[in-house]
Amino acid sequence: MDMEKFTERSRGFIQSAQTIAIRENNQRVVPEHLLKVLMDDDQGLAANLITRAGGDPRAVQRAVDEAVAKLPKVSGGDGQVYVDPSLISYAVKLVGATRRPDQHGMPELSKYLSFGASPRASISLVEASRALAYLRGRGYVLPEDLTALAADTLRHRLVLSYEALAEGLSADALIERVMARIPLPPKPMQHTA
Repeated sequence: MDMEKFTERSRGFIQSAQTIAIRENNQRVVPEHLLKVLMDDDQGLAANLITRAGGDPRAVQRAVDEAVAKLPKVSGGDGQVYVDPSLISYAVKLVGATRRPDQHGMPELSKYLSFGASPRASISLVEASRALAYLRGRGYVLPEDLTALAADTLRHRLVLSYEALAEGLSADALIERVMARIPLPPKPMQHTA
């Protein structure tokens, strides 16, 4: 999916759908997540359209919530590993910055990236961080779990430009630059699963 073709507001909806998928422990973003975002929208565009068409937005909201709740969940081990919402937001920002570095205060990196990581990369990064936290004996993810896996999760998803290759830049070097500019959230309180 070429995110460049979407408006800023549309990209925001897609990022919110990603966040819902991660929060709900769903393996990937599906249309139900996007519909939930549209129904939850403060400006109520979807709800207004449903009302104008003679429908009941509250009934649609309930149906969407039920559909999202029924989606298959990723689970592991004997318990879930907690991920603070600030860490999910960090993963979404980090991945988004590889697609649109100019919108994250890094216009100098745009010329080096032909394509950034897809929205699914943030889900992969969060899920890999959950696994790492579990392997480290914790029921919660810390910022260092995300940073430890960012390059491994994103490296193969970036398509470098000819300019980057000519200058000898690697995907790891670009990921490192992006990570240096996207501030890590503070360590959340240590939660147990």
